[in-house]
Amino acid sequence: MVKNILELLDGKWTDGTRPKDLYNIYVSKNPLDYIEKIIAGLTSEKRKVQSGCSELASLLSEHKPELVYP
Repeated sequence: MVKNILELLDGKWTDGTRPKDLYNIYVSKNPLDYIEKIIAGLTSEKRKVQSGCSELASLLSEHKPELVYP
């Protein structure tokens, strides 16, 4: 099941909902399911979502740079 990571990033960041946690729990297992949401979140009006997606994109670029580069 694909989680709405943008909604999770918009909430309070605690254990399990911090960007690094979201990456480890969800994104790293199925990066193709999340790449579009991460890229969309970079232009969110909400700074928390932007910041979280920036961190997710950075983590993803370490492991799958071909998904983030284009």
